[in-house]
Parts: sequence; structure tokens; C-alpha cells
Amino acid sequence: MYGIPDLVKIGYIQKIHGFKGQMKVYLDYLSKQQKKHLNFIWIFQYGKPVPYKLELWKEIEERSILIELSDIRSDQEALPLRNLEIYCEEALFEQYFEEEESYEYLINMLVKDEYLGEIGPIIEVVENENSHANLMVNYQGKEVLIPFVDEMILDIDEKKGIVHTNLPDGLLEL
Repeated sequence: MYGIPDLVKIGYIQKIHGFKGQMKVYLDYLSKQQKKHLNFIWIFQYGKPVPYKLELWKEIEERSILIELSDIRSDQEALPLRNLEIYCEEALFEQYFEEEESYEYLINMLVKDEYLGEIGPIIEVVENENSHANLMVNYQGKEVLIPFVDEMILDIDEKKGIVHTNLPDGLLEL
């Protein structure tokens, strides 16, 4: 008898798409561009993960895919699966998905400059259109953006919660 493999939650079924049982899925992770898709997904229903064979896996946009399952052929059959979580086998996760880099761990860390001393806490990490992150820091009661680049960030001490910087003259006055 085979057991259920270790599984990783990869998203959930957002809605039914059309009348032939296709479903739109929101992914928690970025999908790697593959010529071949997963053979099976697991849907958590009836209190346990249930395997389904995948017939179609088509990326619509980042984090949204269209799926078709071999056992589901109509919108009525697909309807009970709406809003349910989907999983893949943990052993296959890295082959098909990648985790998005997150800077959330930096929030509330203290920014300390090499020459200026304590600057203030990080209140947010802001990404601009160039996929470049900026640290929004509370400096003397105002919000200041510090580019998250190697030239300015010397070290991140996660244990002490300190981001060590070497800021150019005048940056904090902007």
C-alpha cells in the first residue's frame, strides 16, 4: 500500500473557467517555465489530499494558471473544487516552482550608518519598477528611502536586527 507523499501547498483554485471543467489557479510561488508540467496535483478535500491527473497547465499571467484535470469535464464537476488548496509533491517542488525573494525580514530592523550612527528603523521595503528594492526608514520623524544596493548596504546582522550602511553624503537630506 502506498502512502501520501510529503506535500507542499502551492496555491488554491480561484474560480471555474468556462464550461469544460477548466479552473483558474492562484499560485503562492512563481512557476518555472517548463516545457513539461506536473503530472499530478493534490487537492485538499474531504479532510485529506486527493490526487488528480493534470491534462492542462497553462500560465495566464504571473502566479495565475489555467488547469484541466482528467476526471473533471464540466463546470458542474469543477464547482465543488473552487477555493480549495492545491499541493504538489515536495520532491518535485524545486523542479517546477521558485520562491520569490522576500525582504519582509528587514522590517523593524535598525539602520546604522558607518559614519552617521543610528538612522532609524525600517518601516517598509519598497520595490520600484526596475525591481530594485529601497528601504523606507523612519529618520528623525520623516520617511527616507535608502537604495538596497551593495554599495550602500555593508552588512545585515539578523541576530541583532541591524542593517549596517555606508550612505553617501546628502542622501538623508533628500
